Amino acid sequence: MSDTVLGRIQGALYGVAFGDAMGMPVEMFSQRKIREDYGIIEHLMPGAPDNPITRGFVAGEVTDDTIMTMLCCQHLIEHQGVVEPRAFINRIIAWAEANGKSRLVVGPSSRIAFEKIAAGMPVEEAGRTGITNGAAMKVSPIGMITRPSEMDLLLERVHNLCIPTHNTSAAVSGAMAVAGAVSLAIEGEKDLNRIFDFAITCAHMGETRGAEVIGPCIADRLEFVRGTLKDFNSESNVMTWVYNVLGSGLPIVETVPAAFAMLMFGGADLLKCASLCASTGGDTDTIASIACAMAGALRGADAIPMASRVLLSQVNSLNIEKVAEGLFALRCI
Repeated sequence: MSDTVLGRIQGALYGVAFGDAMGMPVEMFSQRKIREDYGIIEHLMPGAPDNPITRGFVAGEVTDDTIMTMLCCQHLIEHQGVVEPRAFINRIIAWAEANGKSRLVVGPSSRIAFEKIAAGMPVEEAGRTGITNGAAMKVSPIGMITRPSEMDLLLERVHNLCIPTHNTSAAVSGAMAVAGAVSLAIEGEKDLNRIFDFAITCAHMGETRGAEVIGPCIADRLEFVRGTLKDFNSESNVMTWVYNVLGSGLPIVETVPAAFAMLMFGGADLLKCASLCASTGGDTDTIASIACAMAGALRGADAIPMASRVLLSQVNSLNIEKVAEGLFALRCI
């Protein structure tokens, strides 16, 4: 079951939640602090008591990365695969207003967009400064429902998802890279180099949409990642390189290359990817959720131990199997 299209969609969804929960306890901690206090993170843990973002979270609890992904899934299923920017942002705003957790975990670009929309700015304009990673964190369901042969449709769906909060060339490029990788992996591709190639092509396509912003080219950074990783044989050295050179903070030009670096160095082993991302420092939950979405799309749900899947489902009231069936039906239309 795991190595089927449906099983790989389940794997991608569980991967988002597992990576998110793995990185959650140390979100925005420095690499030095993580190494001193934890060493290598290898299992789900509660939020760190000294973490102002996630203290009080229980082991297996997720943050906005999974929540936004599931909101995207709900929107896609209800709208038969059509991404309607206004309806989607209204769904997010309704969740944020009703949930106390949103105060802690909603990212800066989304908050700015919320305020602009509330002040009357058109949705198409509200996200034209969004260059953080919120676009990439929630985009994987687009890849789950779109075949890699449908590249124009993939770009349309990704851009429409980005419009309300992250309507910039950098954000659309990064989101396209992730959606493309997930799409090809769901189709059954196992070769990481081919997945990188497709992600790079998709990233270049994404550069053509949204407000043009000045900054590094994500497609070129992915090529840099692939070429440089050949020089490493130590997990510690890779984590240091990602943290010090690629960056592991909020900007999407850091987050997406960092997630792809961990995907490739970890050989798409989902547990290894989650551990590497969580132990690196910075925006650990988002980088891990993206990397593990891609790894889960490659390996299927069985890549995560059943006990962890049960914990994630119970703690967060997730029904991933049902959601996956809805997304699978859309991919098969």
